[in-house]
Amino acid sequence: MEIGRGGGSEEGHRIGFAPGICFVKGWAISQLSEDGEDVEGVVVGPQYLLLARRVADARSGLDVADGLAGFGAELAGVLGTRTAHQTEAKAQLVVSVSRRGAWVRDRGAARVDDLLPPDVAAAGARPTQTPDGADDVLPGPRLVEGAGGRPPAAAAPRDLHSLEQALLLARAALLRKGSAGDAVRAGQLAAYAEAVVAQDLSQWVLATAARLQLARLELERPRTRIRGLASLEGVEEAGGAPRPPAAARLRCAFFGALPLRTPLRRELGEALVAAGAVASALPLFEGVELWDSVIVCYQLLGKRGAAEALVRRRLEVRPSDPRLWCALGDLSLDPGHYRRAWEASGGRSARAQRSLARLAAGAGRHAEAAGHWRAALALSPLHPEGWFSLGYACLKERDHAGARAAFTRAAQQQPDNGEAWNNLGAAHIALRAWRPAFAALTEALRHKRDSWQAWENYGAVAARAREWQAAAHALQEVLRLSDGARLDLEALEALAAACGAGGAELWGLFARYHEATSEDPSLALECRLKEVRALQGAAWQSDTTRFERFARASLALGVAHLRVAAAAAEGGGRRELSAARMHLRGVVRAAEPGFGDHALHAELRGALQDVQARLDAL
Repeated sequence: MEIGRGGGSEEGHRIGFAPGICFVKGWAISQLSEDGEDVEGVVVGPQYLLLARRVADARSGLDVADGLAGFGAELAGVLGTRTAHQTEAKAQLVVSVSRRGAWVRDRGAARVDDLLPPDVAAAGARPTQTPDGADDVLPGPRLVEGAGGRPPAAAAPRDLHSLEQALLLARAALLRKGSAGDAVRAGQLAAYAEAVVAQDLSQWVLATAARLQLARLELERPRTRIRGLASLEGVEEAGGAPRPPAAARLRCAFFGALPLRTPLRRELGEALVAAGAVASALPLFEGVELWDSVIVCYQLLGKRGAAEALVRRRLEVRPSDPRLWCALGDLSLDPGHYRRAWEASGGRSARAQRSLARLAAGAGRHAEAAGHWRAALALSPLHPEGWFSLGYACLKERDHAGARAAFTRAAQQQPDNGEAWNNLGAAHIALRAWRPAFAALTEALRHKRDSWQAWENYGAVAARAREWQAAAHALQEVLRLSDGARLDLEALEALAAACGAGGAELWGLFARYHEATSEDPSLALECRLKEVRALQGAAWQSDTTRFERFARASLALGVAHLRVAAAAAEGGGRRELSAARMHLRGVVRAAEPGFGDHALHAELRGALQDVQARLDAL
């Protein structure tokens, strides 16, 4: 079966497809002969369409293949257990199939499944537990048996034809390409792969592809990571085993989308490095001559001498390879090697410029680092770490406009980077752009809600931007997160001034805060003065409630004056005592007609006498 050799697109050549990849859809549909016998061709076509990222066309092609084969598959829930010690059955995701035609029995079986030798069928076996036996998660769900000990009706049968298994794997590939990666998708992919692995007979390619898919999924879960690593290693070793023979492996070769052995070894090596088994990954990388990975392994193992010797040997073979010069620079920390890499690349090695930028930043030469970052980002702009580092260097050099531009790009490329949003807000603050700063800090708080520093900055900017509700919420969060130890007084003052009629209560709160935390009594005195001014007016002389509020504020103001007078070093605080006497005398006289017999009026008179006595004693 050949794909048409029409003029291929540039994208098709770039990603390694055969010429004419743009005509794959037409080729796949052309495989539908009038008698409907070439289902194999229709199964292969969607695989190529998925490689070309044409998900909708691949879905249509698979629907056509299902219709020709009279085969249907859907996900269903069946009671079962997932762990060895689980006693209560829960709903497990499995594949439920339906057969609506006789294509497999009448036309397809003799061409495929009759050729299966026993060793090929055995290739579908998977390890049932981790090598150390510590894993209690079962390789597949243990379903609750139906009547008579039969499997549940919704579970897939164990006698699926090879083409039916290929359709299941194609559905899994379609799901992987056409949906976002999350826990739900992982469970759905596992259900398709487990249905193939559970078959009594299977082609080597299909069984191995299913095992590989399950191994990748198990590597993503901490509880099954060891088993996934063992399964991935088994898949890689199976590619070089003498049995089954090559003829058996070639059957259904285009159905499973198995990677070549070299990228599979690289994948296994990277998984081993991620698991900390660097020494085991080293021979894999050496076997496929992935020298960059070999150098990284030597570095992780602390064998810098061996790594440097390997790099120098490779440079004798490829003296103009900028990656090798960069690796040598990483080992020796000599900026000259990075400059040599830059020259060898003809000014195209962003890696060399990034390394020079990091060296300069580590030495405190932020202006030089910013220049290197700009050169690197001009070549490789989709590098959020680079934009963030450029913004940091600009902040150090007080280039706030440059920092704003750099952090904007970093936040655009990594919207969940709270530090980038926070620094963008800081750059806007330095430029006194309060509205953009408020927007940036709002985004930063979505990712850093437990930082009182972020809330404090947010409250200050919200007050500047006249977002009073946000400012009040920020002050509340700062007090909560700091256990009452932090309060932005400027933001609180601005909020109090903006609250109008409610300003008296806030100024009173402000004064109590100063009285409890500050050693300077003049701060509390200033707040008490503003509290009294907020309550002044003719209404307090005729309204009992307002009189009581004004009288208490006046008494607190008198106490504040006395504290300032007691702390005065020269003159014994005569000025403050005179101010207190003047205020209290005025309040007593104004309240005499309406509230002369009120208890607070008596307290005001007592406070006035106390102040007068202190003045007489001076």
